Amino acid sequence: MDNSSLTRYMKNLLTLGRVSQVDPALDRYRVEFDGPDGPVLSGWLHRLTTRAGGDAETWHFDQGEQVLVAALAQNLEAGIILGAVNQSAHPPASTSTGVYRKTFSDGTSIEYDRNSSALTVEAAGNVTITVTGEVTVDATAVRLNGGAGVITGESRCHFNGAPHSDCSLTVFAGKA
Repeated sequence: MDNSSLTRYMKNLLTLGRVSQVDPALDRYRVEFDGPDGPVLSGWLHRLTTRAGGDAETWHFDQGEQVLVAALAQNLEAGIILGAVNQSAHPPASTSTGVYRKTFSDGTSIEYDRNSSALTVEAAGNVTITVTGEVTVDATAVRLNGGAGVITGESRCHFNGAPHSDCSLTVFAGKA
């Protein structure tokens, strides 16, 4: 195989494109590529994922997101999306080594910095945690809204046995 044939083969094997259409129900995408005579639209392509069995993960690409496609047998109809590609318009979520960061378009982020062993979660909306077992928090301190100690509505006055009148209005707890 000469150099021009090898170059053409490699160019047809791995190709950059932009997501044009999203089918979230089947987790598949149509990708637009720059062709010699103008834009070329692929058929429906699936993407690589970390898990797709009993344990699964799904995070759909956005329309317009730049992706790298491997064209199996040099055929974009039989291609698979390998992943998204950062670009100047969409830089990496973190530029620090040792930092894992996921940033969402609404401002929510999850970050783990292994350099400082710190996990940070910033949520733009509500957070719901549903547990069928116990929740245990072992820490030197638990601080809620920067406050001091918490008194629950179940607390009783040591003097008269009546419910404590200084009950927290932001933290709720009950007896198990």
